[in-house]
Amino acid sequence: MKSIYLTIMAFAVASCLHGQSADSYSGDMLHDYFGKQLEMIPVTPGFTPPVTSRALGYSGLCAYESTVHGMSNKTSLVGIVPQLDILPLPTAGVNYHWGIVTNNAMHALLVGLYNNASTQHLTDLNNIRNAYNVEFSAGTPAEVVSASTTFGTQIGNSILTYANADGAQDCQLSNFPADYVIPTGPGLWEPLAGQMALQPYWGEKRCFVVEFVDLSIISPAPPAFSDQVGSELYNEAIAVYEAVNNLTTEQLNIAEYWADGGNTVTPPGHSISMLRNIMRYENEDLAFSAEAYARLGMAVSDAFVACWKTKYEYNLLRPIHYINDYIDADWTTVVPTPPFPEYTSGHSTQSGAFGAAMTAIYGNNYAFVDSTHGELYGGPRFFNNFVECAEETAISRLYGGIHFPIGNTEGTVLGANIGEMVNMLFETVVGVNETASTTFIEVYPNPTSGMVTLSVAAAAMVDVFNITGQKVATFTGSRTLDLSGMDAGIYILEVKDMQHNPMGISRVVVE
Repeated sequence: MKSIYLTIMAFAVASCLHGQSADSYSGDMLHDYFGKQLEMIPVTPGFTPPVTSRALGYSGLCAYESTVHGMSNKTSLVGIVPQLDILPLPTAGVNYHWGIVTNNAMHALLVGLYNNASTQHLTDLNNIRNAYNVEFSAGTPAEVVSASTTFGTQIGNSILTYANADGAQDCQLSNFPADYVIPTGPGLWEPLAGQMALQPYWGEKRCFVVEFVDLSIISPAPPAFSDQVGSELYNEAIAVYEAVNNLTTEQLNIAEYWADGGNTVTPPGHSISMLRNIMRYENEDLAFSAEAYARLGMAVSDAFVACWKTKYEYNLLRPIHYINDYIDADWTTVVPTPPFPEYTSGHSTQSGAFGAAMTAIYGNNYAFVDSTHGELYGGPRFFNNFVECAEETAISRLYGGIHFPIGNTEGTVLGANIGEMVNMLFETVVGVNETASTTFIEVYPNPTSGMVTLSVAAAAMVDVFNITGQKVATFTGSRTLDLSGMDAGIYILEVKDMQHNPMGISRVVVE
């Protein structure tokens, strides 16, 4: 299994040194940007579920990174998520308006991610930016407005550059690569007439919690192909066949409510819609909203990568093919069968991630209403908690006739695992006193496997913290530190002079 980037940590400049804290601003601006995406996704060409999940993942990352330096006791994800090695930093001694920073960052990112959107939608994004810039600028010193606008735009453009290096740049323009050769053989997926394989290489895309998904992360193999009555796969197909043939009105409503097919917000958009509605109801502030969008966006994005890696690794046929070939040639589904392999269910996988991320944000017993589709399909839907919602979403694919039960259950488990990995990423915070200084002290060589030297003029006292916030070493009276006994990972160095006055903090990678 590739090294999971939950074991590394980063640091940020403390918020109180750069103006008013981000939690003093409303989250409405972020809700407007994510709400605008929910309007754009159904009508912007190529925004299929995987493509949408990617956009929402980077949108969440951008919301967080453009706000984090205005949060207390939070750190940047630079050095934590794979290949995110550098982002612009606030300038020491400069005050920022974090609403303006985040506003301009989100605008810069979204016009890049949705570069094939309609002129009207791009104009709408411009209007959101302009309106909030006017609102936030009222009573704000001109130099703060200027610095904040510039810094936010830099963050948004940097996140876009980072996104474009993930192997899926402009993926909305290449959903169906012509060079992919669909495997053939008994029990393997085959497209319906007129279909091509959707994003067959998506499982190779860079992720947020691991660099790349490997076979140790994906779901276990599905049942072996067999057309024999009583075999495991035959029983899976019979479960689908009987469920669809005996749907109650409520089950039909569930199938259609969660279908989230073409020209809709898609499954990841549906998840973001639920979070957005809850946060608007709770009147969450900018800092809270930024982290919540990042948690959920990154979770559903990585869930889609892991799911697609699973799908195209096993290439399991869809229920309609098995049932038509071996049970009932005239049978059909309630929900249209999509153009990619069955195992595991994409909606179930991202819903498992949703359940884990949302539970971390709001707890195990948060009851809520989902009104994403209004009164259509028997909605709105009522849930006692987020796991209950994820379970209903998963079983909707059985009622729709497009997934075997095992594709739903294993997908939910896979997604929940991904969601918990994202939760660990956000919960692993080094307890360094980051308010001590705005100074970042250089250390070299970096990375290191042994001795390092600090770029300070005199002997110092250095406390070394690991990823759990535990102090693992203290060095006194030297500029040179021996880190050869440390486990591989990233450490935070808190540097003080010999009179215990804070000098700064540094980060060092031990190989």
